[in-house]
Amino acid sequence: MDIYSASNDSPIKIGFFGLNNFTLALAVETARNYKVRICTHNISSKYHFPVKDFQPLGVELLKEPKQLADIDIYFLDSASESVYDWESIKNTTSQIAQNLKKGNWIIIGPGIDSDMVEAILIDIIEAESKMRVSVDFDIAFARHQDQETEMHFLSEGLKISHQSIIKKVQTIFALKPNAANTIFHSIEFPQVSEAEKRIRDLWVPMLNQMPPSLFNEFLSKVFRQDFLSSYQHLQDAETGKVNVPWFLNLALKHGLEHHVSEQDIQDDQQAS
Repeated sequence: MDIYSASNDSPIKIGFFGLNNFTLALAVETARNYKVRICTHNISSKYHFPVKDFQPLGVELLKEPKQLADIDIYFLDSASESVYDWESIKNTTSQIAQNLKKGNWIIIGPGIDSDMVEAILIDIIEAESKMRVSVDFDIAFARHQDQETEMHFLSEGLKISHQSIIKKVQTIFALKPNAANTIFHSIEFPQVSEAEKRIRDLWVPMLNQMPPSLFNEFLSKVFRQDFLSSYQHLQDAETGKVNVPWFLNLALKHGLEHHVSEQDIQDDQQAS
């Protein structure tokens, strides 16, 4: 089945797995023209995306890969920049393979090394789907420009599969080809301040590790002893002080798991 040619009769359905900054931005952009589903159980903890905000953009949220049986194109990436995410990638690949149908495409995102696809993932997909790449389904690679040399080392079967669909993949995802026939997507989420990044990447994970008693003690110091004022990256440039409601609201936005009531924040504002 030629997915791209058949799209006039039935909208292409695309599933995104291994959600990170790149794949989430791509999913939102792709949802402008196609039916998009994202698997929310493997969103990178590094980013703390407000996934509920994606639904108005036409992105359907599903929690498990096994729910994504009615998919034409699977976009698989790593939810982590660490090599320690390989076990998660293998498990997700296995679940995709169990749902794979003849004619489906699998697009490998830039967070997954092509050597891993050759050495491990192809075997998983073919064994569990009982199908063969470039015969029953196709695979293409979404590469950043600095990864383009990877494509020269693909096996002949993967090269054939990649070359057979890459131009259509570029069209579907609005991806930009470069000289090496690889693809790079430049969409990014709006930039956030350095202070917000530190709250998201440093403070939220640290606070979430605190037991409730220790977090309550932390709140008491924040509210009553101006505990945060010694952290320069949180200080207001003009006043040199820390806006505590601003800090707590950003922490909640980026995944703070402890309970902070509106009353707590209001009491702090009145006290200050």
